[in-house]
Amino acid sequence: MRIYLDNSATTHTDPEVFEAMKPYFCEVYGNGSSQHFFGREALAAIDRAREQVAAAIGCKPSEVYFTSGGTESDNWAIKGTAHALAKKGRHIITTKIEHPAVIKTCEALEREGFEVTYLDVDGEGFVTPEAVEAAIRPDTVLISVMTANNEIGTIEPIREIGAVAKAHKVLFHTDAVQAVGNVDIDVVRDNIDMLSMSAHKFYGPKGVGVLYKRNGVKIYYAKQPMPDTPEGIILESVLEGHKEGVSPSSLPTILLTASYDTFSLVPSLASPQTDGAASTVALLEILRMFRRLYDDQKTAGRYLSRLFC
Repeated sequence: MRIYLDNSATTHTDPEVFEAMKPYFCEVYGNGSSQHFFGREALAAIDRAREQVAAAIGCKPSEVYFTSGGTESDNWAIKGTAHALAKKGRHIITTKIEHPAVIKTCEALEREGFEVTYLDVDGEGFVTPEAVEAAIRPDTVLISVMTANNEIGTIEPIREIGAVAKAHKVLFHTDAVQAVGNVDIDVVRDNIDMLSMSAHKFYGPKGVGVLYKRNGVKIYYAKQPMPDTPEGIILESVLEGHKEGVSPSSLPTILLTASYDTFSLVPSLASPQTDGAASTVALLEILRMFRRLYDDQKTAGRYLSRLFC
């Protein structure tokens, strides 16, 4: 018998989600950008997905943009902000424990002449709001701090960091790929301007992600952004370019409909009263094993969260 203990890397597609996908292979197969009945039918499903995502994180449906995954969402948020605000400033703040989707993007921007401050964390992986505030400069245009770490399970003080960013009028992005479905998130309450997520981290299919972007935040997208053309292309979504008349991409109705059903599970996934939580409790023997390996109970707890978050 095989036992899978790496849900932080990916999860299986929930049977309910898989069932929700089936009609969109051969029955409701229209292009959501088409004006005829088949297109409108597909668009209605996409709109339902957008509404469900919005309900899960406390935003407006108009602020939800579909991407191909968390990496694309991170890239778009960070590069798009940097290029859009390059005339205002060229300084970005992040941490040393971010996912490579963030770190590598920041490194690419450094090669374009941007400056990035990589904040240290403490022994448990926390970055403090005070450290973030101390790093802010007059030319800082973006702060990007992950909600939950994908290796050790640390949940950062996102609400407080968001408040710091808001007070200094700096845009705040969080990579919440590891958090959605496990942590209560409200983008308004938590002062989040942009948020990345990916359906396959909480029982959805691979290949569909979301970038939440607060209304009023303008970011750029260019297929090949060049340092000497910082204006780039104004775009409101990578996959959703039909809406803006720029990108040739068509929305993948099958995946987005699956994400709708996935997000309908989010409240229960985050609840301590679910079967998922009961399964975690049932595996406390694993925690006891870690406690034998590590003297520090908190350390053992963090390793357990690495398995289930």
